[in-house]
Amino acid sequence: QKVSENWCLERGFDPTNLSCDTCRLIDESTTIQKLQQQQNINIGEECRQCCQFHKVNPVLHPDYSLRGKYKFALLTYNEGSLSQFGEIKDFLERDLSDVLSFKGESRFKAVASTKSAMDPEMRMQMMMMGIMNGGGGQPKL
Repeated sequence: QKVSENWCLERGFDPTNLSCDTCRLIDESTTIQKLQQQQNINIGEECRQCCQFHKVNPVLHPDYSLRGKYKFALLTYNEGSLSQFGEIKDFLERDLSDVLSFKGESRFKAVASTKSAMDPEMRMQMMMMGIMNGGGGQPKL
């Protein structure tokens, strides 16, 4: 039977990110098995009602979780034009160190461009991006 997202959240399960592999771990836990007997509940079954079969637990399957996704991200930016892109500047100042500590420098890098916005090659790239992205917008990762 299909349960609501609120039902899952009330039980501590986030159905948008919950992998069914994680629910299997609940079934293997002797501590949770004892708790289930004492409380007369089935946490594993509740978990399975909220989990997503297509989601993969990255801790249990680190290689599989990258299948079909990028294994590396590179953000290039021009320090001279950061004032135009507040979200990028914010990310670099506030979140970059957290992302690097979580992902590692082998999986994510942010590099300041050595080219000026007035450099002909850079201007051509900016113009092409503007045309292709419907007139501009923020840089894409």
